[in-house]
Amino acid sequence: MNEVLEIALFQLKKDISKEQFISYSENFQKEFVHQQEGFIERKLVHSENGVWADIVTWRDMECATSVETKMGGNPHVLKYMNCLESDSIKLYRMNILNTYMKRDEE
Repeated sequence: MNEVLEIALFQLKKDISKEQFISYSENFQKEFVHQQEGFIERKLVHSENGVWADIVTWRDMECATSVETKMGGNPHVLKYMNCLESDSIKLYRMNILNTYMKRDEE
């Protein structure tokens, strides 16, 4: 099975500050994402034009898709999700085919 890269693109609601969102994101990570089976890595990124991306690497597609069924009712998930402008959310899940890394020259 291939590892899966999950990319969620979104914008924040106008009344949510960057600092507030990052705090909610840290709690979301610690109290929910980190505890999920198959979780490998997560990155939260932001561009100057207001687009955010939450990028998560999962062990396989089954782990990536099963998380959705576990999200409901968790207060940390709700706080995080309530910060997002719902019309702006785009979610992609893709199988990782190759990883290329720069290596130090010997």
